[in-house]
Amino acid sequence: MDFYLARRVHGLTLLGIMGEAPKLTPAESRAVVRRALARVAGRVPVVVGVSNAELGALAALANDAMAAGAAGVFPRLVMLKHEDCPGLTKLRRIRAETARAGRRRVSVLVGNNAIYYPQELARGADGAMTGFSYPEMLVEVYERFIAGDAEGAEDVFDVYLPLLRYEAQPGIGLAVRKELLFRRGALASPTVRAPGFTLAAEDHRELDRLVARLERRLKA
Repeated sequence: MDFYLARRVHGLTLLGIMGEAPKLTPAESRAVVRRALARVAGRVPVVVGVSNAELGALAALANDAMAAGAAGVFPRLVMLKHEDCPGLTKLRRIRAETARAGRRRVSVLVGNNAIYYPQELARGADGAMTGFSYPEMLVEVYERFIAGDAEGAEDVFDVYLPLLRYEAQPGIGLAVRKELLFRRGALASPTVRAPGFTLAAEDHRELDRLVARLERRLKA
């Protein structure tokens, strides 16, 4: 929590992909939510993933999360998670049809590892609700874009793109992200819960090169 807050994120999501929510017991899920919310202490809004195939378990976790201070369970829809692929045309259509019909504007946050982030912002997205081991990039791209510097936002995005793309690999991506967050001091361990992917020596060497390349470009 401290790691993300230090990088000026505008909000947090708990019990998502990074949290490996399907692998946690109900007691573990509640413990994660309570500890994280206590650490954040209201400094940014926190959305909690409470999805569950069993309605009783879903309701119990939702109630517990709200009691602990979560901002993510509401009586009406306030945000749409856009994660279609391809989805840029759909995103533009949602905005156009909403305006034409005079409907209430709903915030749209994008996922897909932010791999299309600058284009999605240009098509009407309000930001990203996704993971990346360098969350400061997501913040800076957003802040530059809303300040009117779309070109500068894309320049920042381009610097991180090789590592972002590597982290977005299906199957292995979570292991890559946890390894990078471990290297950055955000996690005590990079281990992915079983069943999960374990990085090989060659994966580590590729990460070494990508991180070194990123650091060189940031210095430049």
